[in-house]
Amino acid sequence: MSEYSGDRTTATSIISINLLQAQKKLPDRIRGPPGWRRHQGASAIAANRFPGNGRLDAPRADSAQTITLCWDDHLPRSSRLATSHAAVGLTVHHFFVKDIIHSEDEPERLRQLHEQNAATRWFNIRHRNSQPVLYVYDRFSPLCEPIADQTSSAAATFPTFVSFIGKSGVGKSTLVRAMLLLGNLDVQHVKKDDISNLSTNQNRSDTFRAAMSSQQEMPVTRSGHIDHATDPTTLGVHLYKDSSSSRTSQSNSNALTLFADCEGFFAGAAQTNAERFATDQRRMSANEDATEANVLYKAPVTAASYSRHGQQGAELFYARFLYAVSDVVVFVTNEDQNITLLLVSALEWAATAVMHSVNYPSRKTLVIVRNGALGHSQQFVDNESLERLYLERQAFLWRASPILQNFVNDYNSKQDGFSKHIYRNRDLYDALFDRIICCCIPHVSDVEEHGDETMFTQYLKLRTLIDDASQRAINMRSKVWMKYNVSSLSQILFSAFEHFRTSDEAFNFNKAARISKPNPQSFSDHIANFLRLAFNSPMSVQIRAMIPNIIALSFVVWSMRNLIHVVDPAGLFGRVINGDKDEFSLAQHCQSALQEYEEKYQQCGYKFSENDLCTNGPPATHQRLHLSISKKRADGEFTPRHRLDPNLVSLIRDGFLEHYESLVSDGGTHYRSMTKPAPSKIRRVREAVVQKYIRQWSSLTSNITCLACLQAVPENVLHCGHGFCVQCVRELGQASESFESAWTFEVCPLCSARTCDSYSHLIRERPRCAGARILTLDGGGIRGIIELAIIQEMEKRLGLQIPFRDYFDLIVGTSTGKSFQGQISRLGHALINLLPS
Repeated sequence: MSEYSGDRTTATSIISINLLQAQKKLPDRIRGPPGWRRHQGASAIAANRFPGNGRLDAPRADSAQTITLCWDDHLPRSSRLATSHAAVGLTVHHFFVKDIIHSEDEPERLRQLHEQNAATRWFNIRHRNSQPVLYVYDRFSPLCEPIADQTSSAAATFPTFVSFIGKSGVGKSTLVRAMLLLGNLDVQHVKKDDISNLSTNQNRSDTFRAAMSSQQEMPVTRSGHIDHATDPTTLGVHLYKDSSSSRTSQSNSNALTLFADCEGFFAGAAQTNAERFATDQRRMSANEDATEANVLYKAPVTAASYSRHGQQGAELFYARFLYAVSDVVVFVTNEDQNITLLLVSALEWAATAVMHSVNYPSRKTLVIVRNGALGHSQQFVDNESLERLYLERQAFLWRASPILQNFVNDYNSKQDGFSKHIYRNRDLYDALFDRIICCCIPHVSDVEEHGDETMFTQYLKLRTLIDDASQRAINMRSKVWMKYNVSSLSQILFSAFEHFRTSDEAFNFNKAARISKPNPQSFSDHIANFLRLAFNSPMSVQIRAMIPNIIALSFVVWSMRNLIHVVDPAGLFGRVINGDKDEFSLAQHCQSALQEYEEKYQQCGYKFSENDLCTNGPPATHQRLHLSISKKRADGEFTPRHRLDPNLVSLIRDGFLEHYESLVSDGGTHYRSMTKPAPSKIRRVREAVVQKYIRQWSSLTSNITCLACLQAVPENVLHCGHGFCVQCVRELGQASESFESAWTFEVCPLCSARTCDSYSHLIRERPRCAGARILTLDGGGIRGIIELAIIQEMEKRLGLQIPFRDYFDLIVGTSTGKSFQGQISRLGHALINLLPS
């Protein structure tokens, strides 16, 4: 049995039995002697804290010995009564609950915790001169990098988001902390632990220490300082990774659970503790603004829904964004009497997010957590009883909310049959969520018997519900081909931030996913991507003529780059042996590119109306379901939107023969030379072909395929938006007269747009013979001074008046050399000041 209160002394005590309670409630076999608890409280004052977390530590290793020495002093004199008492050790449940419910009250420690927690910021909205500004921090991608498992990669990792939202002060950060700690505990071992064995107290302490140390980053919970009683804690949204190495429900997948801890809602303009301590820190230091640290990008919020309503608009942004990207939404409350109002708010956030998202499954799980509300009853522990209390007592929730009423009307208008309309609250829940689950975490003071075990069990139940819901979301997304890895999801998140920041229109996940496709890796990949761009542009006769012509030209460019001599173009198109490599067939590349386009990029052409086409595709993800941008649905087979010309390969071959012959033949005699033409002639022929389609190029741009050759990723972008690979820059640009390894462009080779009225666009490369310049400095203690003398002499003999550090890309050192490295980096060429006088 455990007994605890908010008192600091009892919070660190060994679990024991109070005689008064034992005589009234507990069996004789677990009653403790008089004075036991008081003695153990005094002996436990010397207990240490967990370093770096502000949490209470386990008792020292000699606690069991202290118990043994003092136990007999408190036993009843009657041997018959004494035999009915037994010492009980601390449980991991006790350590866990004490850590979770603890509120730090020391200002300096709070400042340190908030300063450390600043590294976990994901995004927030701050008001600058009455203008909301979105700050997005470099948190998501580094957090998903595989560190422990060297065999895994970000490409094989599929993150899922669990977001915690609710009013300020309801314990969201506490729940996130509990979920993170539970992920690192061996729950089965904890359940089987024998607490009657006092000698294992230290082992239990070590178990809990290991769980905390394996979870390096955790949220800062509510302050216990009296001056902070009315203040919210978290600023914006913080992101944490579940570092658990094994989960029973996800052990066979590469899923990664991320917990998003959101700033409390309905706090108005109150300053959060995170802001307060950051402001105090700025006053003591020279930092301009702590919110600028680790910022990935920041931009003003211009969408009317969020920019005109102050803090309420920021909260709406948080709610809509988190609902859109999350698989599980945990709504935390501690107000039973206001549950209807709070539930309507949660449903409004979900409804607006659904109305502002397109082509992303809205089958999310909502977990409503009754966290620490006063007035505990055993019925609250039962999830189904709590669901009936929270979800079924009020009728027609949408009638009290214009937002929900609009959603219901819009939803019903898009359903084929009346059977799918929303008539009851349950229908509304099903339209917005896959499931709604209720869970209760009782208030610590309301649990009298088996308190630690009861609290631990409820926290564990919540963690299990979240894991199961996450796994359902993963399985569902796998079936509909929407299982994003870190790279793809990073691009989607960036697109989502930009969209919600600037627009009130619906965010199209399908479109964002297509944009975020990884870079093409082969010649066929680039051709398929070019086909995607061409068919997605306004279709015309010129576009259809452009497709085979540009692909044919890319084959000519390939042959000029890779073959030493001029060959017969007809044989070259069919098959050519490329040195010691495998046989290379241009015709086969054509076939592979066309097949790849059909499988990866072809869109469905089903029409709901003249301008309302199906957005569900490509064929592998269609699943016999037509979806429109207005969320209309219809069953049916995939219908290709763009029919490829059955003679396309032949047209490409004819264009290749024509361009190749014009390039290698003499214009007057039509004699084919055996040597490759001059680079200037190759450039003229390429420009003559591509500039036939100047108007078409203006709508075609790509940041993953160089459209001038269809063979590489572009690294240099002109003002018009067209990008060129390094090889095309060298082949199509003019060599600079002012810079080495540099080229200039007066106009774009594709669309002929001028780069600038007064100057050319300059593209500089690293000189071909230049490599990485690294200076390494050895140690050696006092003898390291010799290094400084040598460096000083080198700088003197060079005599270029350039800081010595600027000769190198990287300076590293060990021992004494490390100290010199830092001073050289700071002082540049003033090395004389480092030598003793």
